[in-house]
Amino acid sequence: MKKNIIILGEEYWFNVKTKYYNFVEAKYLLEQLESNEKYDYFILKNPGELLKKIEELGKDNIYAMFLFQDVLSDSYLNNITINNMKKFIRKLNKKHDIKIYPGIKVTDMFGSKKYYDILVNKMAYSALPHSKVITIKKYQGNKDNNKLEKLLYNASVDMFKIFDKIIIKKGYSYEGKQVQFITPEIIKDKKLFQQKVNKLDNKKYFGVKTNASKWEIDIDRYYIIQGNNNIIKEASNEYRVYFFNGKAKYMAWADNVPNQCTKDVEKTTEDTEFDYKIRDIVNDKGYKILNTKMDNIDILNSYNPYLGTEILRFGKRVYNDFLKYFWKDKPTEHPIMFRVDISYAIDKQFLDEHSIEVDGFDDKIRLYINEMEIDPTNYFYNNILCKKKKEINAKNIQILMGNLINNYIKKL
Repeated sequence: MKKNIIILGEEYWFNVKTKYYNFVEAKYLLEQLESNEKYDYFILKNPGELLKKIEELGKDNIYAMFLFQDVLSDSYLNNITINNMKKFIRKLNKKHDIKIYPGIKVTDMFGSKKYYDILVNKMAYSALPHSKVITIKKYQGNKDNNKLEKLLYNASVDMFKIFDKIIIKKGYSYEGKQVQFITPEIIKDKKLFQQKVNKLDNKKYFGVKTNASKWEIDIDRYYIIQGNNNIIKEASNEYRVYFFNGKAKYMAWADNVPNQCTKDVEKTTEDTEFDYKIRDIVNDKGYKILNTKMDNIDILNSYNPYLGTEILRFGKRVYNDFLKYFWKDKPTEHPIMFRVDISYAIDKQFLDEHSIEVDGFDDKIRLYINEMEIDPTNYFYNNILCKKKKEINAKNIQILMGNLINNYIKKL
């Protein structure tokens, strides 16, 4: 029986040093995985290590692969095009009987941003009003660039009939990369517009720069064009809801505050503030998670709890409605983990029949999906606070995910 399992872990499962923070590894998750003696786990940190590890182990010796990094957007780190990476993964599954999580078709739906086309056309309540999705089928590089620029330009001109500033997002990107803002000055100058479109191909992940057009031949490209939401520039106007096995467990309000368990925002009460006594509930002196100080908790306490309740309600609805579009014929009813990123708009151009009233706002607001991810950044390194259900904390969430991975393997 094949015993080898490759897990491409998300970057923040491991020690990561940045200019401002030193993130600690998700040690409880890693311990949970490594405690399973039935299999030999090979847990990778960088997607560029994937093909080398497969070759090293031998394709016929690998039982399963779990991809918690987008190996398509990052395909160039393995010196392979996106299309060839898709073919390679499919062949591993069909010819060598390697089980693939979440499945390369699912990875592609979210990596390419094809999912937003589904939101616009099938779940209009969940998309930012007036959003357009432009598709170039089987992109052929320079042969298609003039056609692409014309499509994007014409769609942008139409968008300027409603907005005075727009944005264009490109698929196979993440972390806010490959997003361009278009102003009236740019739309009036086709050369400037062309330069902006060209910049959408600039990529830099894991310290490696490249041009996307080189790696995206023969794949379907998706571009999202939207009106500029003037308040999205505030870092606090993107709220992340994390689902584990289909259940929303915690919300992330911002990078510099603790995460909040969903039990505390399911229904708004007067007792919403956190105190200093519960700032750190991991109970492990050797595990230095972030945002445990009172200053961080004060920021969390400043957020509108009524907005939190609506964000969670909206996130659950979107997740449950979208599940049928991507999670079919899987060993379990739900993905191990999923994330929805939600924002709100208040400008009148965005308000429609799906806008809602929320206590603390003078006028209606429009909730919408910014991103959805099957292989998301998980704030394992961040403190998680919960009044109503104390067992939901940074340690236990890691253990939960480790258990979900191990349980998924049993059902393969």
